[in-house]
Amino acid sequence: SQGPNDGELTFVSGSPGKTDRLLTLDELADTRDRFLPYLLRMFNRREVLEIAYSGRSFENARRARDDLFGDQNNRKRYDGYLAGLLDPQIWSLLQAREQKLRDAVTNDPKLSSAGAAYDRTKTAQAEIAKNAPLYNYLEQERPISIGYRGPRAFSGNLFKYARLLLRAADERAKPNGERIPQFRDSARDSLELELFSTEPIYDDYEILRLTDSLTDFVSQFGANDPLVQKVLAGKSPHARAVELVTGTKLKDVTVRKDLYHKDAAVLQAAHDPMIELARLADGPARDARKIYDAQEEMKKQAYSEIAKARFAIEGTGSYPDATFTLRLSYGTVRGYEQDGKQIPAFSDFAGLY
Repeated sequence: SQGPNDGELTFVSGSPGKTDRLLTLDELADTRDRFLPYLLRMFNRREVLEIAYSGRSFENARRARDDLFGDQNNRKRYDGYLAGLLDPQIWSLLQAREQKLRDAVTNDPKLSSAGAAYDRTKTAQAEIAKNAPLYNYLEQERPISIGYRGPRAFSGNLFKYARLLLRAADERAKPNGERIPQFRDSARDSLELELFSTEPIYDDYEILRLTDSLTDFVSQFGANDPLVQKVLAGKSPHARAVELVTGTKLKDVTVRKDLYHKDAAVLQAAHDPMIELARLADGPARDARKIYDAQEEMKKQAYSEIAKARFAIEGTGSYPDATFTLRLSYGTVRGYEQDGKQIPAFSDFAGLY
């Protein structure tokens, strides 16, 4: 088939992941000053741990390869995000853009609700920041609506299986619409695919990751925190991790399949140490999730008002945010100018030099 020609109209379909064009300066400041530094500390810590583990043998390097690649990729990604928000020129542009929009909202009585929406996002974001330590360490290390993302305090696949089993039993007793999204009927296939994975479990690697995350948990909340003391059960983070990993039966996929179809009473009677740990953390984790979800809903409604105002003022000249949904982009094939030189739309090897 023949490719496009210079000046030809082209269409490209795709499902872009996520953009945040509507974020207010208050939320961007929180992202810059709190959230991104938190993520970078987490991924840097994991990267160091995985590199050290990988350096001990070829087999260790193979086991940690995917985790290391993912953590390094995230560290680089968030490094770039932070660099952008720390760039004074970019920040000035963001300030000017928001001020222009807010001035236009102030001068248009029909858009007055958008002015109050900025205050609501600021209030909600402050509550999210206040709740963040409990949410990040007990519920999930960073927000995701569908799928599993583990709490920062409890790294590893075995705790993941324990939480999924515990919550699957609890959530099944609720009407479908009231369940956590991950446990609704529409997500059942994904849940079971994750829970019944035949991915091998390596005790030494699980112990290493859980020891480090428990140590991190103690560092965040202090050794005298009541929940920390319950989690550690009078042991060091390493001794507790060894006890949990060697004592659980959840390494066996047949055990997980059997427990998955049982109710909460059977799970409790199983006395599996990893499930007991998941149960211990579940109450405060759910409390933190409720706070986060309530504030996110407040922000969602506020941003809807801001978006309406933006498109009323600016028209359709700018794209809406990406949401992992199908989009059709279009444009004309053409060259561009760089450093005063016209770069053609197509080139060859000679054009490299």
